[in-house]
Amino acid sequence: MFRIIPVLATLFLHAGLGHCQGEIRFIEDYKLARAESLEMQKPLFILISSPDCQWCQKLKKETFADPGILERFKKHWIISDISALANRPVTEALKIRSVPTMVFASPEGKVILSVEGFQNSQALAAQLDRARFQWENESDALLVLFHDAIAKLMQKDTVGAEILLARVLENPNDSVIRQEATYMTELLRRNTDPSSILAIPDPTLKDILAKHKINGTESPGVLMSRSTTKSTPGTNLADLLRSAKEDLSRKQIANALEKLDWVAQQQSQSIEIVEAKKLIKDLQTSPESLRFAAEQLQDKWAQALLLLAESNLSAGEPQQAITAFEQILRISPNSRPGEIAEGRIAQLKGQPQKPKAK
Repeated sequence: MFRIIPVLATLFLHAGLGHCQGEIRFIEDYKLARAESLEMQKPLFILISSPDCQWCQKLKKETFADPGILERFKKHWIISDISALANRPVTEALKIRSVPTMVFASPEGKVILSVEGFQNSQALAAQLDRARFQWENESDALLVLFHDAIAKLMQKDTVGAEILLARVLENPNDSVIRQEATYMTELLRRNTDPSSILAIPDPTLKDILAKHKINGTESPGVLMSRSTTKSTPGTNLADLLRSAKEDLSRKQIANALEKLDWVAQQQSQSIEIVEAKKLIKDLQTSPESLRFAAEQLQDKWAQALLLLAESNLSAGEPQQAITAFEQILRISPNSRPGEIAEGRIAQLKGQPQKPKAK
């Protein structure tokens, strides 16, 4: 598979490509920042600033110096500081109207959030968390769809697999998982016996399956996203609790609550169960945590409804599909699933689709 050449060493070897302020390393070359974002698989924070902008300097000296902001930047983000005047093509592409403007983007370049003006540390922390969690949820959703497609192939359900792969390909970002879905789709189209596609001696296919820890003898249903754990009576409580804490550190509250609830319901008096119950209580009394959980569950519900609607369509039940699409628009109208649902409804009803904002 294609892999971007590491650029970490390059960034320090060439003068003028970046600067450090406190513990933050800014990358002033947008292309290098994008390359490092892709290599590290971390989202990209872009500050559009100007040397004579007082609010830009205040943002860097005060907000960026906050310990919570520094920690977030260091752990989760690639930081780029771009001069508005010296980088006209970038600022025009991002439709920058004033400085400072902060742009939060995925490694593939998709803008997640754009904020104008000075932000204090509390506001910026919330925006950083929200943008990163939105990116992680979208990545997880694509991974779940891809794994479910492979599970369909294991069950010889090539139609179901193609529907799920098509859902991955609807994502406009040229991510690695999308490239893998494209390759799998081409294999299905070229192979005379799609039901045996996982057994063909294709080196790239083997690399893809190995990367996702899939082999031809594995049973369907064992494939999971990186943020989901299927619990069984033999699950180690300490491992599950540790996994829940990792979810909490990434603000994946819905996933964490599911794991903590399973631990808390076990019939014993172990330290893990006591700690799980305490963590659940803390989360239930935190409005911010509950808000995150609700948003994440809403996104998962919307994704599940999309799969239901596509299943209805493949079964020749367009009216049921429209009902599922309309439900998505009610629960998650301003989201990627909402956009897809709106387009699908327009297609099924023969209505002209609304042009996407450029």
